Amino acid sequence: MLQRILMICMLLFSMMLFACGSDKEEEVTEMSEELEQTAEKLNSGEMDMTEAMTQMQQVMSGGENVTPVNFRKLKALLPKTIKGIAGSNFEGEKTGGFGIKVSSASADYNDGSKGSMTISITDMGTMKGFAAMASAAWLNAEIDRESDDEFEQTFTYKGNKAHKKYNTRSKRGEISTIIAGRFVVNVKGRKFPFSRLEEALDELPLDELEDMKNEGIE
Repeated sequence: MLQRILMICMLLFSMMLFACGSDKEEEVTEMSEELEQTAEKLNSGEMDMTEAMTQMQQVMSGGENVTPVNFRKLKALLPKTIKGIAGSNFEGEKTGGFGIKVSSASADYNDGSKGSMTISITDMGTMKGFAAMASAAWLNAEIDRESDDEFEQTFTYKGNKAHKKYNTRSKRGEISTIIAGRFVVNVKGRKFPFSRLEEALDELPLDELEDMKNEGIE
């Protein structure tokens, strides 16, 4: 099972080489090579399962031992209301396996036929280093495109790289940002104009996430 996870991770890293800029290509290659070496040692018997899991965790987290923030703290950051729209389905969870631990929280904001949105906050925890790499398709790119029905753009939001994408015909879209290289914040909307998604992001206490950037890091 662990060998399969290692192979999947290496495949993802290989795919990300095509999305990353040249400044990240060397880092992605190094991480992929480290995972490949771990898989070879596991298969040859030079490394047992526990050692392999520890090694994989270190690679995925960028060499840091990270315990994700309790999901209840993330859930508490989700507003009870957004512009007068009451939140519902407040959920949170901590998932883990094979040394990988992630916590997340989400809530829905439904204004009936006028529109709805879902806000989620995810602490990538032991996937911290990998999260930054996995987001490289927009995190390390400059995107600015527009058509009659859709626009997509990367930009800086309160000092953090952010990404927005919206279809004006279907009125569906999302806006995302990553805080401190570990907290992924996403606002996804349906039927609402894009301005409502921006307003929702503005209401989130992102400064409190920034204050948690070193929490759980050894």
